[in-house]
Amino acid sequence: NGRTTQRKRSSRSSSLANFTPTTHRNRSSSQIRSLQREITVPVAKPPQIRGGNLPKTFSEEVENAIRHQFHVLLTKKVYPTVEILFNQLHAAYPDFPILSKTSLREYMHMLGFTFKQISNTKIPLEGIEIEAQRAIFYRKMGNLRSTGAHIFYHDETWSNASEEKRSIWFSDTGEGR
Repeated sequence: NGRTTQRKRSSRSSSLANFTPTTHRNRSSSQIRSLQREITVPVAKPPQIRGGNLPKTFSEEVENAIRHQFHVLLTKKVYPTVEILFNQLHAAYPDFPILSKTSLREYMHMLGFTFKQISNTKIPLEGIEIEAQRAIFYRKMGNLRSTGAHIFYHDETWSNASEEKRSIWFSDTGEGR
């Protein structure tokens, strides 16, 4: 019983490398026997290494091609998804080194692009006709303001469900927009 309590105490203090348990049996009036035991301290396992291929670094031409095609999609008023961008890149460059959509998505994240959900703000991509009408409207409004006319506003804002998105790609650095 004395031996087990001594072992329990020694296991609690991990700083001791060696200990000498003494029991009632081992004690005598003139002589104390000592037993030395080594305590083994467990060694922590190294962290798990993520499987798969190591991240590839591509040339600056590949990065510029991704940014350029991203910008081309925006000028065409097309929402740049990974699938559309992947198809566009392989159509423009048949020997493009990124061969999967997942790799393209990961590489876009490495370039600083993030796919964010915008709170509740809807972002319309407008056609050329709407931009032309807006230019005419602002020109007329400028003429009316310069003549001092009274202007009354009536809000009739509306949008079609197919002309808006709630999640789009952003570049954190501002490149490729």
